[in-house]
Amino acid sequence: MTGVAAETDLSEVHRLTPAEYHQMVEAGTFDEDTRVEFIDGLILDMSPKTTEHERAIRWLLKRLVTVLSAWRP
Repeated sequence: MTGVAAETDLSEVHRLTPAEYHQMVEAGTFDEDTRVEFIDGLILDMSPKTTEHERAIRWLLKRLVTVLSAWRP
């Protein structure tokens, strides 16, 4: 898939329901290496993971754990 919505008149785009998307997943439409996101009824290619992205996720997770462990209701 390649940014179809960006290259096409949006009146030509078919938005999927969550049920339709899950049927596609269960039917094996995407192989295990396919990286897509289902957003607002559209199936969009995901950006490849980068080292910087992974580092940012780890940092955010550590911050979240720190803040939540200090929080007392």
